[in-house]
Amino acid sequence: MDNQRSLWAAWAERLRQRFSFILQGQCALCDRPTSQVFCQDCTRRLQACRVQSSVLQIAGLPPLYSWGYYEGALKQSLARLKYGGRPQVAEPLGQWLAQVWLDSGLLERGLVVVPIPLHGDRQQQRGYNQAELIARSFCEVTGMPLRARGLIRTQPTTAQYGLLRLERYQNLSNVFQVGAALQKSPNLKDIVLVDDIFTTGATLKSATETLQQSGFRVVALFTAALSERQIA
Repeated sequence: MDNQRSLWAAWAERLRQRFSFILQGQCALCDRPTSQVFCQDCTRRLQACRVQSSVLQIAGLPPLYSWGYYEGALKQSLARLKYGGRPQVAEPLGQWLAQVWLDSGLLERGLVVVPIPLHGDRQQQRGYNQAELIARSFCEVTGMPLRARGLIRTQPTTAQYGLLRLERYQNLSNVFQVGAALQKSPNLKDIVLVDDIFTTGATLKSATETLQQSGFRVVALFTAALSERQIA
């Protein structure tokens, strides 16, 4: 009888382990089983990408706050988010970026979060806007209001990757307009812009100018990743 119970116990444990493996899911970066978005090993690799100083002052732009360097595991994670159909990557990135906000001392009231938009065709192709997903997670932690359609991208643009700095600015000239989500909120004038990556600043500069021309004030820029070319 005891042997039979032991066999049943061993069988039940093997069954539990098998179903646990199935139900856990996979790490969004390495595909190993985990109950979180990233496994512990990949989380450590991502944390190694953290910037030393989270704020940069760049001429012609509001203060820039970024969580990590665009390299290694963070670069791989953003590639999976944007091109690999892994929208779940945005959740921890937004949470970590929110901690940068909470540590910044910029806890002003009356701010609204606006993500950098994709053109409708590209968003339909991808299925989501990665900047919006990061911003949603960011707002869940900070409690700040989100205006997902605060900005609209009116024209499709060439991919920024591989373009020279001047070409990036020309590529993004006059491609944004203020959306109805902000036009219907006249009392919300102070904006925090959120994007996935800061490289040359062309995208965020164009978005900032569009908002300023409509009477809004961009208080800060927040990105999950910062190109090493900006590290001084």
